[in-house]
Amino acid sequence: MRLELDLDPRDRYGRLLAYVWLDGKLVNETLVREGLCLIYTFPPNVRYVERLRRAQRWAREHRRGFWAEGGLSETPYQWRRRHRRRHRRR
Repeated sequence: MRLELDLDPRDRYGRLLAYVWLDGKLVNETLVREGLCLIYTFPPNVRYVERLRRAQRWAREHRRGFWAEGGLSETPYQWRRRHRRRHRRR
């Protein structure tokens, strides 16, 4: 296993931000593609953001993991945006 760091190695809470590689495969991407986690970016650490977004779209389209029937229909970010807009209209 190998950890690859981007521009900022830690977030504001001191947590290590890394891409995990195992046998030449990006573990972060595998987890997203299987619907086992969601993308959460910490700019300026965006080296693989498009790759991870494609994996998340694929998982959603193929109803993998928590995108499966009865699971998520949108990301928490999308839900918050929609909810905020609805709340402001009142």
